[in-house]
Amino acid sequence: MPRSLRVHHDYIDKVKIAITLNGYPNQKALAHDTGLSPTTVSSFITGKPVDYTTFEELCRTLNLDWREIAITNEDVPFNKTTVHTNIKKNILSQDWGTAVDISAFYGRSEELTQLKSYILQDGCRLVAVVGMGGVGKTTFVTQLAQQIQDQFDYVFWRSVPTIPSFDDMITDMLSLISHHKESKPDINHLIHYFRNHQCLIILDNLDTALDAGDTEYNNFLRIIAETNHHSCVIFTSLEKPIEVAFLEQWTLSVRSLTLLGSSEVAFSLLQSKQLLGTDEQKYKLCDLYGNNPLKIKIVSHTIIDLFNGDLEKFLQQNTLLVSNYINSLLRQSPK
Repeated sequence: MPRSLRVHHDYIDKVKIAITLNGYPNQKALAHDTGLSPTTVSSFITGKPVDYTTFEELCRTLNLDWREIAITNEDVPFNKTTVHTNIKKNILSQDWGTAVDISAFYGRSEELTQLKSYILQDGCRLVAVVGMGGVGKTTFVTQLAQQIQDQFDYVFWRSVPTIPSFDDMITDMLSLISHHKESKPDINHLIHYFRNHQCLIILDNLDTALDAGDTEYNNFLRIIAETNHHSCVIFTSLEKPIEVAFLEQWTLSVRSLTLLGSSEVAFSLLQSKQLLGTDEQKYKLCDLYGNNPLKIKIVSHTIIDLFNGDLEKFLQQNTLLVSNYINSLLRQSPK
């Protein structure tokens, strides 16, 4: 008897339906009821190998005939790219588009560790990074991508507002991964490559397309989440799309992280500026502006220009002098 089994690709939908029919609202509920880890349950449902006894137990719980739906690793060689390791890959090709400079990146170690776990350990196919404008989503996902790029065969980074059209984006993506063999926007071909390679796709400011009612992007997110493949799409947005919130409840291959203001990041930014003031005054300024990195950048330049860098004089004004100007910039820049 083989040590591990996996659900045959043709029966994955049947397994998902069985979860609902047996009264489980989502995979997390099934994991809780069986005492198995969410990652193990996700592997079972998405056709990845799990221990033989665990496979049988899950089939009994879902009233499935394990002999009908199972395929052994001996039947079809296991594709090693389904599991991320710490071994560096020979990166085949990258396209960083207009990715921002992250040479001055501060903090966020806890959030980076969390997202790395989602992608490298849990094998998530779709990851959303959401948060208010100016909180640092763009620099954060770029830093993350830089840190994990050697775990992927291909890296593709795009700022959605700079993309002429959805079809242009898919064409560029296919061209990169196929080494210019593909020149038409075909989602089926793209998924084929996603199954045969580990691709890291970063779509920054995706909310600009979703807010404009571009349904192609919503469909793309759904396909990425629900189709079995070995790649990962990360996107940033001011808010979590409804479609993603639903998918996150249904499948463990979709995760989200809300990026909040960080006192560590805000204070580090102030330290890099030519400001006169105590640490206490700097932390106070950070709190006044919600530890929002973009707000801190703007207000620090205002203090330098209007108060010769004297932080105490600025704080004595006891008002957020540049709040309207900052809010205007935030609307223009969702980073």
